[in-house]
Amino acid sequence: MWRVLAGTVIAVGLLGAFTTYGPDGMLLGYATLSLIAVVFFWGLSQELPIERWAAVRLGFGTALVGLALFGLCELFPSFGFPVAAVVALGSRPARWLGRRLRQLMRRASTAGPQDQVALDQAFDDIVRHLGRSRDLPET
Repeated sequence: MWRVLAGTVIAVGLLGAFTTYGPDGMLLGYATLSLIAVVFFWGLSQELPIERWAAVRLGFGTALVGLALFGLCELFPSFGFPVAAVVALGSRPARWLGRRLRQLMRRASTAGPQDQVALDQAFDDIVRHLGRSRDLPET
């Protein structure tokens, strides 16, 4: 059900972008957004375990969704963005992220005082090391 709803919202958004910007504006907007998104995900792939081709694919997909969001907001200025937000928050990755955040919050709330002591000791070690290497600015 979600895929049908998401596909419909993206199609309506792309139609809105086409009627607003025209074919030249759509191509130029897609090319610009793709370039920015691919560079972003390519840089992210250097730090996270994302394959290079997946970074390119994510960049192209992000540009398409961004263009659809622009069109949706142009067609329906008062409720285009809330509709897109509801559809995005109902997606499988968003639900997974929500579950993961809840797990992390539960784990953080059960952390004991010994964790704080270890954190304070690690912080003091880092500050001491930076002080010896003269990388720490004087106050």
